[in-house]
Amino acid sequence: MRILMVTNLYAPDECGGAQTISDLAEALAARGHEVTVRTAYPYYPEWRDKSGRNGLAVRRERWHGVAVERYGLHIPGRPGRLTGRALQEGSFFLSLARSLPRGRHDVALVYCPLMGAVAFGALHRLLRRTPALLCVQDLPVEAAVIGGILAGGLLARLLGGAQHWLFGRYSAWRSIHRVMAEQLASCGGRRVFLIPDWLHLTLAQAIASLPPRSERPAGNPLRLLYSGNVGGKQGLPDFCRMLRKCRIDFSFRINGAGCGMTQLREVVDSDQRLVLGELTTEAEFARALHWADLYVVTELPAGATFFPSKTIPSMAAGTPILAVSNKHSPLGVEMRTHGLGPWLPWERVGELEALLGAITPEALARWRTAALERSRYYDRNRCIDRFEEALLAVATGRSLPPADLVPHPHVRPKADPSHVAA
Repeated sequence: MRILMVTNLYAPDECGGAQTISDLAEALAARGHEVTVRTAYPYYPEWRDKSGRNGLAVRRERWHGVAVERYGLHIPGRPGRLTGRALQEGSFFLSLARSLPRGRHDVALVYCPLMGAVAFGALHRLLRRTPALLCVQDLPVEAAVIGGILAGGLLARLLGGAQHWLFGRYSAWRSIHRVMAEQLASCGGRRVFLIPDWLHLTLAQAIASLPPRSERPAGNPLRLLYSGNVGGKQGLPDFCRMLRKCRIDFSFRINGAGCGMTQLREVVDSDQRLVLGELTTEAEFARALHWADLYVVTELPAGATFFPSKTIPSMAAGTPILAVSNKHSPLGVEMRTHGLGPWLPWERVGELEALLGAITPEALARWRTAALERSRYYDRNRCIDRFEEALLAVATGRSLPPADLVPHPHVRPKADPSHVAA
């Protein structure tokens, strides 16, 4: 197939799915498909022009068998502001629009959450008649409200209506988690393919190269790790404020970048148990996962807006997850259904000290086993196979087996007495 991929994030960017998107493009090219990626110059999660080339010029290069086209966009200096984000969205759409007359493709794969990319994909389908699959990693309007970028009210409703209309211009939708997929399916009118993200190849190799994990009791001190984007949706400063109140012995290593780093630094600098650093290499990240007792994943109370794929490397490494989230969010459902580690809702985050203080070696061992077992669901080859099948189905109008579509029956969460909050 001749496949067009449209995304604002691509290697060498990190976080936000950039590495998985890049891995998919290279895997499809290795399988003999002709893959063209139209993307931005690298800027994420640092929110700065990392290449020094961002601007009006379009840069074309071939990278690991993939034709990569870089288009400039406005990089907001304060990404937490609505005006900056609006300029980013609009500039990316206009920049991409210059490519409309170029290329012939059998199918397009467009990544959301950047609505500028979604709008371009809808226009491309209208003018070029190319079947298109919308990959919904996040729901932009809902995420903007949760992150404080967009206030609720009339504007949010208008933008939500525009988002729904643009989604409806696509041949089909793909979502990364069952909860998100069922929410999309409830909108009706389009097939929804449930295809999770996966552990990209180079990180999988880094984790596989580690020696077997040595069993040791927790609390000497308890080792916590966070790695990834620090933005408005995680609520990481709030979590750290609560963690500072805990009187137990712990070490919390935070390797991150993003628009929330300044606020986080103000919280972290006053407590030596919290160590803040920059994003690391994949090899260093793999070693940090091996070092940690618990991998921290937090998200502010929300609906089914997104699933934090940063949990997948932790599962593959057999590192239990400490999560704070909405009970019914994709993360909350994942934690409660599969017993991946200790979990709390935000309204009970005051129980964090009791939760951490009650962790036993038996609980850690059980969570490690559950994490490794769940990691098989995110197998790279299986997920890429399903992506290839979905793209072919969209390109040809064929249907996929029922197992690849939603809605599915809900899975009842398994009770885990070791959770303080279940």
